[in-house]
Amino acid sequence: MNGALSGANKRVLSAGDEDEMTAKRRKPEAASVELRVMCFNILADWAAVDYTNELYTYAAREDRPWVLNWKRRFECIKDEINKWAPAVLAVQEADPVEEVADFLKSENYQVEYVTKTKHTKHDSVLLAWRSNLLDLKRAERVYMSEAPPKLSKPQVGLLLEFQLRGTGRRLLVSTTHIYFAPKAGDVKKYQIDVMLQRVTAFLNGWSVGEPLRTGGPIMPLMSGFKMVHNREPVWTNSHATFRDTVDYIWLAGLTPVAAPCPTREMQERIVGIPSPDFGSDHVPIVLDVKVDVTPGSSAIFMGDFNMTPRSELYRYINTARAPGKNLKAWAAMSSQRRPFRNMTLFPGPLV
Repeated sequence: MNGALSGANKRVLSAGDEDEMTAKRRKPEAASVELRVMCFNILADWAAVDYTNELYTYAAREDRPWVLNWKRRFECIKDEINKWAPAVLAVQEADPVEEVADFLKSENYQVEYVTKTKHTKHDSVLLAWRSNLLDLKRAERVYMSEAPPKLSKPQVGLLLEFQLRGTGRRLLVSTTHIYFAPKAGDVKKYQIDVMLQRVTAFLNGWSVGEPLRTGGPIMPLMSGFKMVHNREPVWTNSHATFRDTVDYIWLAGLTPVAAPCPTREMQERIVGIPSPDFGSDHVPIVLDVKVDVTPGSSAIFMGDFNMTPRSELYRYINTARAPGKNLKAWAAMSSQRRPFRNMTLFPGPLV
């Protein structure tokens, strides 16, 4: 038969088969790991106290004066964090920050934070992570008070450079809480630029803490929640005068695979928070992301940005294209103009 196969011995290759030489040439798919990331503005104790009569009257009812009490709220906040058990956690309005940090350390997190210094209200932004997954290499604390006088505000930012354990993958995790005032578009854009310039530089090889060249183009980022659901949450912040989305987890070089919180079912209820079962006026964003383990750089930028998905600032982060140079004309750049009146107290747990 001269080495040829008879018809009875021939095998027809199906679409799932491959010959030995093809298998040797085929490159294996790059391995990856999944990380759960959570971003949560927990409502600073001082803010709950100072704005009780303006924003939280529905919570501090005569029959429930304890709803805004920090100790009770913090128990709810701890339950929320433990429920989602993130590998990486960003907290805004951490106050009292030492108490928040001590709790997270007791749950086997490593913790770094930065506190407002030039402000009478000293809340903080905080990052916590599982050290069995990530090795911290460098940290940078950013003080927006060091801006030019007309843009100087007490906000802060925090950037941590990690290496994924056992790999060559660098990961930047950063957080901030952008200035609130809806008409201060120039201040908001400046603060976002300060952080985005560092994120862009990191993705181009810069290491946290090194001298930074500013003024170059920024890199557009993608909202992880929107990548999963093709929309942003209905809202992430809800109180007596406002109900909309202002919290985001932005990604570069990462693939989101799930965004389990917040759910549409939860958000379609009539909600007034804080409530007896929920400790903040923000709900967390929770995202599961796939991280490539091959050498390279990826970034997570998350926080309370005090801007809605319809705003110029949102489009700016998403496209890296500024709408114009006349920043004074960006009066409503954050689009924080969606009042929500007649708030009622939320009757049960957020699920």
